Amino acid sequence: MQVYAMRPVSLTAGRISRDAIKAGYDYSETEVAQEIDFLAGDKLVEEMPMPGSSQRFYKITSAGIRHYEQNFQA
Repeated sequence: MQVYAMRPVSLTAGRISRDAIKAGYDYSETEVAQEIDFLAGDKLVEEMPMPGSSQRFYKITSAGIRHYEQNFQA
């Protein structure tokens, strides 16, 4: 939900976790990172290389947007 809301911006697991906590969810950065790996395996999220940064950034894919809109919007 967090990467959908911020598309097309690339986010770190830490930023996703902070945004989720602000939205009322209780997800640690570690939990978010584990779930991102799962979503990346299903091609719903992709890692975006950022030159000069050691952090991992992620962005929702077209398939991820379609999946979210088909399954989670009213």
